[in-house]
Amino acid sequence: MLLNMNTYLMSLTLFVLVYDQASAQTYVCSSNAQCGCSQYNPTLTRIVGGEDAGISTWGFVVSIRISGSHICGGTILSSTLILTAAHCVAAFPSSLSSVTIAAGSNYLSTPNQIRLVQRTHANTGYTTGTYINDIATLVLQSPLDLTDLRVTTICLPNISSSYLSSNEYPSANSALIAIGWGVLSAGSTTVSNSLKQVTIQAITASNIYCSRIISNSVYQFCAGNLTGGRDTCQGDSGGPLLMFINSTQQWQIVGITSYGYSCAVANEPGIYTRVAYYQNWISQNGVTKIHLIDN
Repeated sequence: MLLNMNTYLMSLTLFVLVYDQASAQTYVCSSNAQCGCSQYNPTLTRIVGGEDAGISTWGFVVSIRISGSHICGGTILSSTLILTAAHCVAAFPSSLSSVTIAAGSNYLSTPNQIRLVQRTHANTGYTTGTYINDIATLVLQSPLDLTDLRVTTICLPNISSSYLSSNEYPSANSALIAIGWGVLSAGSTTVSNSLKQVTIQAITASNIYCSRIISNSVYQFCAGNLTGGRDTCQGDSGGPLLMFINSTQQWQIVGITSYGYSCAVANEPGIYTRVAYYQNWISQNGVTKIHLIDN
């Protein structure tokens, strides 16, 4: 099932299928958090594939658009800076006059705040064939209104290079949350109007199903559900893969949706840019104020 990468611009989907018997989990955020917490706490069930996100529970996710049409997801780092994937930026027209982001709404059809993109910073080491260094920032023409309770910033990991040299972050089997407006079935060209959420797991690079498709485990990591049914898909690319940090009760972005083979197929995990590796790069590319939290 080799994926044609030229047609897989917006990778990975949040299918909505059937419930299993497990109970729901609500993640209670710190009331004093400066990042990584939204107006309301998210509740996730173990729906196979995903479910509608609660209103105003993921205030840091944005829709990236060309001429008003959603193409990718992104994550708010500050009032003027969005984190996304380099392959999303590669699809932008030469003039940015038609490129916007929409924030503060679960629904593509009813955006809350819309901002023009002024300039982009794609990692210069981005490689189209391997998707290594698939990371970029967007600088907005005017700042988002962060006093709006529906809009907030995400926290970034603060992981030492010495730790990363000998450990995976996020660690294998960590529970991770993917969110986005991607298509709801493989092969579809219609993105979801409503924001979806799904719980998946980090998969170690030594796993046979990960090692055969990942390009470089320093810059990337695998996540998904090896039994199938839970994944991200076309339209979710550039969006965040999140981990809840229990010690601080905040959400942290650990991955950027990058690429994969088909959607929600058994033994075919998705590949995500490892955000912890790019902490210095992010701070050098448009950030005036960002929030780091230790794990």
